[in-house]
Amino acid sequence: MRLSAEKDMNHAWPKVAEPPPFPPDLVHVWRMSLLVDERGLENLLQTLSPEEKERAAAFKFETHRRHFIAARGQLRRLLGAYLQRAPESVALVPGAYGKPGLARGQGDDALRFNLSHSDEAALFAFGHGREVGVDVEKIRDGVDELAIARQVFAATDVHQLEALAGSARREAFFHAWTRLEALAKVSGQGLGFVPEDGLSFLRPAPTGIVMAGQGADAAIACRVVSLQLESGLKGAVAAEGSDWRIACLEWERS
Repeated sequence: MRLSAEKDMNHAWPKVAEPPPFPPDLVHVWRMSLLVDERGLENLLQTLSPEEKERAAAFKFETHRRHFIAARGQLRRLLGAYLQRAPESVALVPGAYGKPGLARGQGDDALRFNLSHSDEAALFAFGHGREVGVDVEKIRDGVDELAIARQVFAATDVHQLEALAGSARREAFFHAWTRLEALAKVSGQGLGFVPEDGLSFLRPAPTGIVMAGQGADAAIACRVVSLQLESGLKGAVAAEGSDWRIACLEWERS
């Protein structure tokens, strides 16, 4: 079953302090800022695992270190809220293709998640019993949109970009890129595949079912939906199956 476009409207991002009810047909998408003050950053750092703390310390630039701590720390706070346990006690393990997941035995083995951040903007997606992928990108200059598109987009999508120019092409490219990244992150295989028929990237409405991943064991039937974000950002979420809708949320906690 394909959901209508009306069920995927995501104009509002209400602020909530706890995850709302989470039935299997709902995908939660949270937006957060990675601009955190010193006290907040230190609190988030304390929730990270030893391996995550080592990764944070290895960043060459302070901004990248802060963004990593803020993103992983806020992910752990969200996971802790869903699982009703302390964020620092949440155990994460890499999946078959390196995509992080929950270690078993933490209270909800069906919980799936994904995160993305670009500069200070972050998105977190959660599914129950279905794989999810999310991507956010800051629209920026200095990108050779057509060169990249010709390498990774389907021919039908490249032709749509070629018909545009200037800021219209730039916006369309990042709109397209976030949709493809979100889809690729469902399976965790990355951008090693592109649906031959394309994803109708330049239309705001959701696509039909497309396959994420390569190989009989990795192919996942998915749907991709673009998100409505503030000016200068593009974002998209993808999830396994077609029988789901979105709740867009904003974390109220500091």
